[in-house]
Amino acid sequence: MKIAGLLQRVKSSYAGARILLVEDDEINQQVALELLRQAHFNVDLAENGRIALTRLQAQNYDLVLMDVQMPVMDGIAATVELRGHPRYAKLPIVAMAGNVLAADQKRCLDAGMNDFIAKPVEPEQLWQVLLKWIPVRHAPTPLATISPNDTPSNATFNLNIHGIDPITALRRMLGNTELYTSTLRKFCEFQENMPVATRVALDADDWITAQRRAHTLKGVAGSIGANRLAADAALLEQALAEHWSRGEADKLIDTLEVQLLEMIATVRLGLPPAGSVVVTDRAGSAEAMAAFEALLADSDPEAVAWLDRNTSVMSVLLSASHLAKIQAAVNTCDFDDALHLLRKAHLTEQEFTKEPLVNLYLSNQKQPTPTLTLPLKGREHGSSPFKGEVGRGMGGNAGDMIKGIFRISVSLTKGNS
Repeated sequence: MKIAGLLQRVKSSYAGARILLVEDDEINQQVALELLRQAHFNVDLAENGRIALTRLQAQNYDLVLMDVQMPVMDGIAATVELRGHPRYAKLPIVAMAGNVLAADQKRCLDAGMNDFIAKPVEPEQLWQVLLKWIPVRHAPTPLATISPNDTPSNATFNLNIHGIDPITALRRMLGNTELYTSTLRKFCEFQENMPVATRVALDADDWITAQRRAHTLKGVAGSIGANRLAADAALLEQALAEHWSRGEADKLIDTLEVQLLEMIATVRLGLPPAGSVVVTDRAGSAEAMAAFEALLADSDPEAVAWLDRNTSVMSVLLSASHLAKIQAAVNTCDFDDALHLLRKAHLTEQEFTKEPLVNLYLSNQKQPTPTLTLPLKGREHGSSPFKGEVGRGMGGNAGDMIKGIFRISVSLTKGNS
């Protein structure tokens, strides 16, 4: 059955089923969450097996998707512990792993897992496994015409980077180009230091951590369609697992590093520019805040990409400390905590000024420098939450608030009392 038909079948009969996703890598989290929520599942996230055990004690789930290799407690250990409790004897647990050898699958089944999904996750395989193990919740409805394409057209996303197959990656992401570009950005951010961190682990004689880093790179490289890089990372993972000589391992890391850094540099040049947002008045700022809040309330993984695009706007609407906490929660896909932090921060910021934000235009560095005018009604200059050199009237610097390539000039006018 094609992707479209499978997705419609899952939606019609299984929507609302509760799934626990146990996965430590942020890129894999984001992609899996998007696939599961496209099918209208309710999904909670645990970053390792220990957190999964805690979540399972507090909530009943229809199925657990369990990564195998994780820090703190891996999927094998977590499954063995779960099967030791009668409450979880019949709970479907499905392994997700980049190792697809028969021996790896047998290890998972011997631990008590019910099934196995290979990474990078293929939507067809994911939904077929879920159809197999989750009880039907609704009477099936007739298949309707639906929108996801089986194979996204190259015209929808023009990324021509040597060593990357975007069409295959986009098919796995149901043609979601925004999710794909967000995944590429995170890949560049989180994997750029991988070779250095792997050498540091080996210097400390920590081959397990070094192997885990190679394993992670293998998985996320496969997710973005960097198949050769994924294969080279798999060879390094094998070398570290089998304790080849340090010299042999270093040669593999050196080769991998050249390929990885070249690819990251090319990806950054080829990515479309991050979107810009215009907020011209109180209504505009409220709309931006409401849009983000709605994504968090729906536990929509699009919140990650939204915040990536609109960090500069949020830097003006929220203080740096509030924004940092929200970003940390969103980047670990803890949307409930992010929503709580956003609402708490928004109430705090409203105490600063109840007047509109005007003339605020934030874009990338190729655009003219924007201007923000903020009234200070009801506030003395020295009591502003902004810190640093925001002009002498406020005593300090707004530069800490505006991140990366975004620039802003701030002029302050005292509001009418």
